[in-house]
Amino acid sequence: MMDFSLEWEGLCRKGLLWKLIRSGLLEHGAVLLWDEPETGLNPEQFHLAAEVLLALQENGVQIFLATHSYNLAKYLEILRTSTEQVRFYSLNRDSSDGAVCGTSADTLQGLGPNSIMAADLGLLDMV
Repeated sequence: MMDFSLEWEGLCRKGLLWKLIRSGLLEHGAVLLWDEPETGLNPEQFHLAAEVLLALQENGVQIFLATHSYNLAKYLEILRTSTEQVRFYSLNRDSSDGAVCGTSADTLQGLGPNSIMAADLGLLDMV
């Protein structure tokens, strides 16, 4: 048996989420703030992570997450149902005055400047 703190980060994140659910801390009316839930996860598990987050939202947990993963964000967009409330936000620095500007939309494509999508498209252009 290995100490929980010695396990890799992705497993720790899944374990912590499981403990929060199991203990009843993530129930209707709770708020979950999660910075980069994809960190340490195998990309094959992004689909499962999105399903769990959407199930929590469907059960009344309000979720705010920050991600740099186009794939995780896209899974949230694709897997949501009409009853799940998912909104996407993008923050960017204005090149002229350095001010932080934000946009929001119901879809990833609906966001204004989106550096995550731009980076992924740039990678595809290199292939």
